Amino acid sequence: AGPAVLGQMTPQLWLVGNGGEAARLAGLAESLGIRDHVQFTGLQSNPYPWMKRADLLVLPSRREGTSNTLLEAIACECPIVALDHPGGTRPIDPKEWRAYLGDNDRVGDWIVLFRRELQERPWKTVLTEWTARLSPGVVAAAFHGAIRTAHAVRSLEAQETPARVR
Repeated sequence: AGPAVLGQMTPQLWLVGNGGEAARLAGLAESLGIRDHVQFTGLQSNPYPWMKRADLLVLPSRREGTSNTLLEAIACECPIVALDHPGGTRPIDPKEWRAYLGDNDRVGDWIVLFRRELQERPWKTVLTEWTARLSPGVVAAAFHGAIRTAHAVRSLEAQETPARVR
């Protein structure tokens, strides 16, 4: 079906980067009869122009959570297709947002959530709602260092030892 569909269109697949799979992928494209539609660019120092011009970015990784490539494509407003796997490719349900706090693998999903929220509701409403939700954690994180320092001072005052003074 691939070559028959390609006969009606002129799609191009641009593989940006240099991984160990280039020779195998070139052979696969040849065997599928689509080699003329596949271009290997090699490593690009600035991938953003490629993402801005792309109709779609495919991230087939089975090993990454939220990859930098995924975040960069989101920033470039490039549509994405990624494998569904734990750790960064599933939408965050706004009703269950607490479960994803602090999960660094879900950064891209948070960006998608906020973009969706801003498309559906006025920005002031979104800002007011999410500020109220997230402020307690932000404040707690900001004071964490001060609280730890206070505990250390209290311990030192309770019993000053050479180990604690260091």
